[in-house]
Amino acid sequence: MRHWEDNRDTVSETSTNSRSGSWWINVLLTLTVVVCLAFVAGSFLSPNFIHIDSAEGRARIDAFVALKILNKMQKGYAANHASGFTCQLEQLKTAGPPEYQGYNPNAQLSYQFAISQCRPDASGRITQYQITATPNKHGYWAFCSDQSGFIWRDEDGSVSKCLLERRNGLNPEEEKEEEK
Repeated sequence: MRHWEDNRDTVSETSTNSRSGSWWINVLLTLTVVVCLAFVAGSFLSPNFIHIDSAEGRARIDAFVALKILNKMQKGYAANHASGFTCQLEQLKTAGPPEYQGYNPNAQLSYQFAISQCRPDASGRITQYQITATPNKHGYWAFCSDQSGFIWRDEDGSVSKCLLERRNGLNPEEEKEEEK
């Protein structure tokens, strides 16, 4: 009879523990559903939503990510070179975190990347640069960035307009605030 009570106590403790742990699963499932609904609602409500299922949408995401990676590689290069940033994409292939070593953004066919407008400070160290992503296809957005790490875009595909927005001090984060 004693043996049966021990098993019952164990079963009782186990079932209590499983019930107390299941609320996490309910919370996670609820959050997942809410995020999915927000994503679907956003795709219908936002006129500039990037549709990942289209080639153009995937190309935009690829260009945006490439600029983020190039900015990280520039920071890695500048940290390891007394000359500061570089103006040559080829030199960045060995810079930055190991996971980016050998990275070539121009391997993708939708955009052409370039670094330009490298400017040195009084000591000769290059402290400013701009990176552009020029679309190779009509209707694609142009992207540009600089040493700040911000990324700007021009929905008409004009790198010149993108750089003009950058020079005019339009901060992408401020633009989001203005839209709200």
